[in-house]
Amino acid sequence: MAKMSEQDLLAFLDAEADSAYQHMSGQNATDRTKALRDYMRLPYGNEEPGRSSVVASDVFDSIEGMIPDLIEVFVSTDEAVRFDPVGPEDEEGAKQATDACNYVFYKQNNEG
Repeated sequence: MAKMSEQDLLAFLDAEADSAYQHMSGQNATDRTKALRDYMRLPYGNEEPGRSSVVASDVFDSIEGMIPDLIEVFVSTDEAVRFDPVGPEDEEGAKQATDACNYVFYKQNNEG
């Protein structure tokens, strides 16, 4: 890969910063907040005294119904995650990272 010029690097970093800002404060952030509120079955915010305050659980029910099938994909093997070494010097680190992550996934998650 060719070496990036300083100007190209700054342009790249500027674009990444803008993307991160949009992620945290743009329309996506608003959509994420609404989706999380729907999932958690929080009030909609337009309730009126004396009127129904039912909150639909469609989003929650759909996601919770899918979770067992998704979990099965990860726990059907001995390793939920595996880090592959890039070179021979990375083999021990990759093995340790794999063991640590799998310990957290399979053992510590069951303790909660």
